[in-house]
Amino acid sequence: MDKKKLNRVVMVLPVVVAILVVAVILVLILSNNSTAATAPVTQLASAEEAAIVPAAGPSCAFDFLVGLKSQEAVEKIEPLDRPYRVIAPNTAVTQDYSLERINLMTDENDIVQSVDCN
Repeated sequence: MDKKKLNRVVMVLPVVVAILVVAVILVLILSNNSTAATAPVTQLASAEEAAIVPAAGPSCAFDFLVGLKSQEAVEKIEPLDRPYRVIAPNTAVTQDYSLERINLMTDENDIVQSVDCN
């Protein structure tokens, strides 16, 4: 290897190492932020419902709401202090992703048919 090529390698190598170090740090930071959204779920209406919902994480184990009128379901999830929306048939909704939001899909009689979190 001639002296010119060796000088280029010596000058470029620290830059490449610095870029790799920054990339690793960013990956570590981003992976830690993804676990920040796993706050405990508390304040459920009854012990029966608490057994259905796991203690931590953005859970969507709200099957106990299926079959209720939308207003009854809203009354049960409001104490959780999580965002929610009631989605009637043929209603346009945004497709944005939210780990905390609870979506209540209702039928034409305003009965909750399914529950989804996103």
